[in-house]
Amino acid sequence: MIILRKKEKVNRYHMQLVLEKKETNPPFLSVLMLAREKGGQITPQMVQSNLMPSLPLRACENLLNRLRELSYLNSDFSLTEKGYKSAETRTFWVRERGAYVVDLLDSNLITNLTGQKIMKITPLRDSRSPKKELHSTKEIIEDHLKKDILLLDKEGNHETVRIIHFEENSLLVDHVNVDMEIKVDKEDAILIIKNSKKDNQASENEGQKQYGQPSEHIIARFSVDLREETIREELLEKKFGTSYDKGRRVVFSPFDPNNLALIRDVKIEKPNFRDNIFEPVTLENIRFVPSDLEQARQWMETWLLRYTDRYLWSEEDFQEYVRQRLGLILEFYPTLKEITREDLIQKFSNQDNGFYFAAKLETANYLTY
Repeated sequence: MIILRKKEKVNRYHMQLVLEKKETNPPFLSVLMLAREKGGQITPQMVQSNLMPSLPLRACENLLNRLRELSYLNSDFSLTEKGYKSAETRTFWVRERGAYVVDLLDSNLITNLTGQKIMKITPLRDSRSPKKELHSTKEIIEDHLKKDILLLDKEGNHETVRIIHFEENSLLVDHVNVDMEIKVDKEDAILIIKNSKKDNQASENEGQKQYGQPSEHIIARFSVDLREETIREELLEKKFGTSYDKGRRVVFSPFDPNNLALIRDVKIEKPNFRDNIFEPVTLENIRFVPSDLEQARQWMETWLLRYTDRYLWSEEDFQEYVRQRLGLILEFYPTLKEITREDLIQKFSNQDNGFYFAAKLETANYLTY
C-alpha cells in the first residue's frame, strides 16, 4: 500500500441554493413506473386503483400535482423526459432549497481524480461569521451546475446531489485547513479529505454552531481511478530520473560498498505525484541493480566476500548459492554466471580479509584428499 498525504485549504462559502438529492425507491417512483407501463400517461384514478386504494382520490390528484411541480409530469399528467428517465433508472430526485455551507477545494489533482471541486454541502444554521467577502456564485459553482456531485451525508454514507438554481451572490466566510490522503493498494484507491488534526477542535466547535452537531472528521471520500504501480513508477521516476527503468522496474545504481542490498525500502522526502508535493513516503521492496558490468562484478564479489554465510562444498553448490542470493544481478548481467568458485579462491585467498571466505570455498577440497 502507498499512502500520500498533503495539506490543503478549503474555501468555505455561504450560499442560497436549490438542490436535488438522489433517492432510490421513494414512494413517488412507483407512480412514475406505473405511468411508464401505461404508455406515459397517468390519472388519479389509476394511482388509486393500482397503487393506493386507501388514499382518497383528491389526495392522489395532489400527489400527481406534486410530481408536476417537480417537473416529472406535464400539466396533463403525462411523463416528461425527466419522468421517463426517472422511471427507467428507478431513481428519484427530491428538491430542497435554503441557505447552505459549501466547502470547495480548488485543486487540479482532486478535480482530475474526482471530477468535482465541491467537497461538502450542509444546511446553514448560523450565518454569523467574522469574515465575509462577497463573491459571484456562478463563478464558483458553474462547473457543477446541474451535474451529479458525490457527497457524504451526516451518517458518512455517499449521496448524490445536484445544484439546480442559485442566488447570484455568495459569502466567503473562512479558509479551513484540511488533510488530503490518497490510499492505494493492489485492489483499489481511495481519496479522503479530513479536517486537519490541529483544527479538529475548532471544526467541532464550528460544527456545533453551524449545524447543531459536531463536524465529521472525514469531509469527503472518493474511489478514484489510480493503480499502486502507477504511483510507484511516477515517484521513482521523479526521484531517480533516467536511472529508473520503468519497463523492468529497477533502479540502476552505482556500486557502493556501504550498501549492497538489491531489494531496498526507499524514503522519498518530497514525493512528487502529478506536480503535487506530498509529505515524506517510503516505498517498499524496490529493486536495485548495478549500473554496468564492471560495477556488477564488484558488487557481486564484495557481497560474496562479506556475506557468504556457509560452506560451499562443490561448484554446483556455489552456483546455486549465487543464483539464490544474487540472482537479480545475474538476470541483468548473465555473463557473470561464468565466475567460478576457483576464480574467487584465487582472487581472495591471499587477501587478509579474504581468508575466511576462501576457506568456506576451499574446505571441501581438503576433505576430499
